[in-house]
Amino acid sequence: MRIECIAIGTELLTTRRMDTNSVWLGERLADLGLAFHRKTAVGDNREDLAELFREALNRSDLILTTGGLGPTFDDFTKELFAELLGADLVEDAGSLKEMLAYYAVRNRVPAQSNFKQVLIPVGAEPLRNPVGTAPGVWWQDPKGHPGVRIVMMPGVPREMKRMWEEQVEPRIRPLAGKPTHALRMVVAGVPESTLDERIREVRERHGQLEWTILANLTQVELLVRSDDLSSLEQVLSD
Repeated sequence: MRIECIAIGTELLTTRRMDTNSVWLGERLADLGLAFHRKTAVGDNREDLAELFREALNRSDLILTTGGLGPTFDDFTKELFAELLGADLVEDAGSLKEMLAYYAVRNRVPAQSNFKQVLIPVGAEPLRNPVGTAPGVWWQDPKGHPGVRIVMMPGVPREMKRMWEEQVEPRIRPLAGKPTHALRMVVAGVPESTLDERIREVRERHGQLEWTILANLTQVELLVRSDDLSSLEQVLSD
């Protein structure tokens, strides 16, 4: 399964805010034996987003987005997907009720712009947001793209995580593969290029495994991943 993550928000392209959502989602996917084949951070630009969404629809089986579901002028994730897929946006009664209750408990009145958050594309399902006002979206087999699943989640980490754990992961779990195991080896005093040369024969003998070298100023980290624990043990024996 080809899984793609799109982190949306101009703030993610600056030095002030980091995309931690995709890292967290990658860890959750690994627990299911799944992994991203692509991650992208993109700003709040309609043309850039539309181009990226078109590409994702044609290359990925599962598209996870975070951000762009809020009430402001720069939130248009749902609108763009609906436009590209030729679907209308309609008010979801359940989402509206939950949003109004959210504000009532806090003795507040929602702004008019908040009501766009409860618009859901025809053919998609809302995902409850018990800690915020923006429901997510689960859209399976959108018109013209059979077999594709689109999951739109809020960019606020605590909202995204709660939505994933309670509503998204249970839907994805039947698609899961074997859990991925990782062997981590840390080497000091050896340059990255030298270590690469030294492990070449071992890498070639175990070419079916996923190998990664990560270097910093003081050490080199070698990561080997596989869903077969015994194959990692064989690496150690070599």
